Amino acid sequence: MKISLIPKHHILLATDSGELLLQLATLLSDTRAEIALAHSPEALHSLATSTPYDLIITTFGWSLLGPNPLVRTMRSEGYTTPIFVLLSEEDETLAGNLTMALLHCGISQVLSLPVSTRRLHRKVHQLFDTRNQRTTFSIAQKLSY
Repeated sequence: MKISLIPKHHILLATDSGELLLQLATLLSDTRAEIALAHSPEALHSLATSTPYDLIITTFGWSLLGPNPLVRTMRSEGYTTPIFVLLSEEDETLAGNLTMALLHCGISQVLSLPVSTRRLHRKVHQLFDTRNQRTTFSIAQKLSY
């Protein structure tokens, strides 16, 4: 009997581009995570506040800001999910301002499109490796009592 101490990860990918969803899902396939898809900001908000995810990757940067930002709603519901936003803003000043606003409201990472697949892949693996180490340590600690 094989027992895995490392839980399966859950990723939410949210963008209105079917091509980008496919590329991201393919890029992250080696994480063996369960991947959920959202095609609109409304679906992103609905899924992110109803199910715990280990990571959210989205292009809906503008929809994360406003009177009831997603991060604040998630925190009030007890979720601490890291969110990576992929920006495609052409105007550098606008992109800079949006990046600062997103980071200020609690977004974990803001990456510019086209994103370096190697960089995104490494960041996701670093995030999951860190979480796996904490989970493994926590389980080992509980088993040692």
